[in-house]
Amino acid sequence: MTLDPDTAAIAAALGYEELTEAEALEPFPAETFSHLLSRPADSLEAGQHDVPIGWPLVHWRYRWWPVPCLGQVESWAFDAVAFNPQGNEVEPDAPDSWLTILGLI
Repeated sequence: MTLDPDTAAIAAALGYEELTEAEALEPFPAETFSHLLSRPADSLEAGQHDVPIGWPLVHWRYRWWPVPCLGQVESWAFDAVAFNPQGNEVEPDAPDSWLTILGLI
């Protein structure tokens, strides 16, 4: 992900280092957050969600959802909008925002 120049300047002032392209494509490490019930996707779920087998899923609102990649989380953290698991655009601090679900806000 490439941050716009103003956001990049703010991030640099805070000591943040942008993700590499390879890091941006990795799944958010949901299994390291104790408040999340997570598990890897099996072959059926991988096909339904278009994610690789083993991609982490989190349980939210009675369903298993594939976690977003690190690049998506990074962009939402620096933007005025984010998304929820259903793909709807929401405020980053909304209760159903991925940033809130993942415990980052």
